[in-house]
Order: sequence, then structure tokens, then C-alpha cells
Amino acid sequence: MALSLVDAASFARAQILRPQGRRLLFLRSGIPIEPIHFGGAHENQRRPGTENVAAIAGMAAAAEFVERDREQEQARERNLRDQLWQEISAQISPVVLNGDTHRRLANTLNISLPALDSETMLMALDLEGVCASSGSACMVGSAIASHVLLAMGLPLALARSAIRFSIGKYTTEEEISATAGIVSEIVQRTNAKRSEKTVPV
Repeated sequence: MALSLVDAASFARAQILRPQGRRLLFLRSGIPIEPIHFGGAHENQRRPGTENVAAIAGMAAAAEFVERDREQEQARERNLRDQLWQEISAQISPVVLNGDTHRRLANTLNISLPALDSETMLMALDLEGVCASSGSACMVGSAIASHVLLAMGLPLALARSAIRFSIGKYTTEEEISATAGIVSEIVQRTNAKRSEKTVPV
């Protein structure tokens, strides 16, 4: 993201592989904010408390580490994301790709499996050792459909069956193929159980 294009931006620990306990707030010069904690005048009177120098230094080192090969890493993760989509869509039908075909985050694949609701799929994936989610990180634990997908115009039924896979710096091609196979197996197993229930006795 080009910071020259924004007035304010915040960054969480997981976004740049930095130490726990620190966040980064970018404010364009002249942008006023009201403090929410009181009792000190650190950071131009925006917050109280003594700076955690070790964590700040760790954050700076993590940012340098991520930026060093950012373009190459984004290309690698984009290839893995596309591989995951290609393998899943080749094994499962119907499956829906959520988001623009090209203008998406390099490390994120969001799909809808109309035959399954998100909660059922996530529990099955968890039992197989695959970490995924049904929405953004701030929506973890929520049983409602993603408001972002709904705002994008996705029908409620597809939003309720959405699964998000995130790819990281240490994700491998082998893990991608294994994940696609597990997703396919879960869908097939679920469909088979449904067929058994509908067979007349």
C-alpha cells in the first residue's frame, strides 16, 4: 500500500510477522485524532505510558524483513492462491470464486461451496488440520454471513457458504495440494451422507 495515498492506516502484528503486543498507526501530518487513554503525553500527547522499545525495534526489523522480498513473495503467494483455486475447482462442482478475477489480495482465496454452510465446512477442515475462516479475522467466531461479501452483492446463501483460505510466507505447494484434496474429500463425504438420508427405505 502506498502510504502517500492515505490519511491514516493501522497495521496489526500478523500482517508483517512482527512480535506480539505492538501495532503501528500511520497518520498524515496535520491529521488530528482524539486520545482515548489519558494520564501522559507520549506520542505528541496522543497516549500515556512508556514506549516498549524492544517491541518497536522488533517491529522495525519485521517490516524490513517483509519489504526486502515483498514483490517476489507476493508473486509466489499469488501462484499458490491460483493453484489452490485451480485444484479445488477441478475437483468440486459447484464452487464459486468470490471477488474480482485479477484484482485480489495475492495471499487470499475466498470461495463459496453452495452444498455446504461455512460452519460445517470449517469444523470438518479443523478436524483435518486445515486452518480457514468464514470471514475476516475480526469476524472470527461470528455465525452471521460476512457483511463484506453481502456488500459485494453476493447472495445470502453463497455468503453463508463462504470459506477464506490465507496463504503465508511458509506455505508450500504440497500443503496447497493437500488442502485442495481435503476440501474435495469433505464435500464428497457430505454429499454421500445426504444421498444416504434421501434413499427411501
